[in-house]
Formats: sequence, structure tokens, C-alpha cells
Amino acid sequence: MMKPYRPIDASAGMSTTTFDTVRISENWPHGSWTPLWQTPSSSLVALKTARAAAQLVQSRLQQFKLSQASATDWSLHIPASCADGFDIDLLKTGAVLRASFGGLEEDFPSVELAMVWVGRGLCRDYRLRMRLIGGLPREWYLEPKTSTGNPADVMACGEVGLLASFRKAMTIVRSNILAGPASPIGG
Repeated sequence: MMKPYRPIDASAGMSTTTFDTVRISENWPHGSWTPLWQTPSSSLVALKTARAAAQLVQSRLQQFKLSQASATDWSLHIPASCADGFDIDLLKTGAVLRASFGGLEEDFPSVELAMVWVGRGLCRDYRLRMRLIGGLPREWYLEPKTSTGNPADVMACGEVGLLASFRKAMTIVRSNILAGPASPIGG
């Protein structure tokens, strides 16, 4: 069964840096987001594999002691690695760690599990498939380009409108360009 769509607060964790920058930001008690680490997105592409990119980002999170259990709120933004790719955002607020993969949103119990999916999102062997109904996005699937037959390899969310079958439907497929394997550790 598909999970319902819950929009993420797109303004959270945003800064004045350019959007071609991978960045980790921390929320201070007075409510301002401060960048802790920034690097050009080309530096992740230069690593060549999704696993290496996810490991680099995870090591930076560990360096700043940012985790699911950390007291401060933090965000991670990874821009699309190509024109046909999609952005990946992680946002930790309170006890909730939520990821957005180009609109597909998922809550994770740990940073480690989230990074498995971040690696998959960066990998060219995975794609984000969005189904638009009546011009509005209604369903999202982060899935392998070639089906593995394993439902654990697919993340999906969405909502079905009452009159969806009477409206024009369209599918958009996006994919980042880093080579596999996708999983940084385990997964």
C-alpha cells in the first residue's frame, strides 16, 4: 500500500548558497541555519560512484556529530548531479529524520538507513518515476531501472485523487548519474 504524501517544509535548512553546492547546515536556537560544510556538487560527481559519495557525506555528518539522536536540528542538501537528475534533501527536526528525493518523502529511523537510500538516489541504476495526474504530481517511485522483483528495493508514496482516472496522466522519469553499487554500507 502506498503511503500518503506529506509535504516537507522546503524553506527549512535553506541558505544563501548556490544550489550547485552540497551543504550541511545546523539550526541554532535563535532559528537561523548556519552552513557547517559546503562543497561543489562536482566534487561528488568526481568520486565516480554513489557509494563513495554517500560515504563522504556520511563521514561529514559524523565529523559534526550529527545524527538522529543529536540535540540540534540539521539539514543536508545534495543537488541533482545532472540536468535530468533530482535533488536529495535530509532534514532532522526534533526526533524526526525525513528525506526528500525530488518530492518523494520518507521518514527514517537512522542516518545509516537514510544514507543507503541517498546512495541509491545518487546512483544511475536507480530512477525517480513521478506520475502526474491533471498536471499535478500524485505518485513517486524511487526504484531500480531494471526490476529486481524485491519490494524492499522500491520506495513509493503518493495519493490517488477521486477523479484521477478521468484526468490526463503523464509520467516523468529522472535519474542521477553516479555509478553503482548504490549502497554505502550494507543495504
